[in-house]
Amino acid sequence: MKRTLSFLGVTALLLLGIAAPAGAQLPTLPAPTPALTPPLPTPALPPIPTLLPTPGAPPTSASVTGTGAGVFPAGAQYGGLTLSGSRFGNGLVINADGTASGDFQTNLLGTTLLGVRREITVEGLVQTGALNQDGSVTFEGSSSVDLGAGSLPLGGVPFRVTMGALGIELVLGTTNLPTQTLSVGGVSIIRD
Repeated sequence: MKRTLSFLGVTALLLLGIAAPAGAQLPTLPAPTPALTPPLPTPALPPIPTLLPTPGAPPTSASVTGTGAGVFPAGAQYGGLTLSGSRFGNGLVINADGTASGDFQTNLLGTTLLGVRREITVEGLVQTGALNQDGSVTFEGSSSVDLGAGSLPLGGVPFRVTMGALGIELVLGTTNLPTQTLSVGGVSIIRD
């Protein structure tokens, strides 16, 4: 089943607490209290499932939602801007056969050589995707890129995004941007 969430839908899911933010802590059990009878053994917690199927298992699909902001390391540049960070939102489904559908949107925040603040808007349609062994996802598609300088947006710009606990990696055309660390928000990857 293919599902697509809009940017507003992703934001609503996060605000309602349906999608967990990156780095969320699992609840812990309270410390045992002394008892007259020997305590029952504490059952082992089940392992956290991986997003990749085990060898011989049928492929799986995943729903990926996220919204938030990222911070670029010093020296990041794109489209004539020195980048400081971004705001992003995505809602997509990665199917078992590697196809994917959904949306990715980001605003790259930066300044010109003269110190003027500007945003570059990237709006992408996701076409393919994969679940990675480290728990992250990678998805690709075609985007429009508005450099924010009053010119018409560039259409048909290929993009690739890898999202996970370590942050967001974005490739626009042939430009690999440095990994952004999440500063606000998060990404939820739910294996179906």
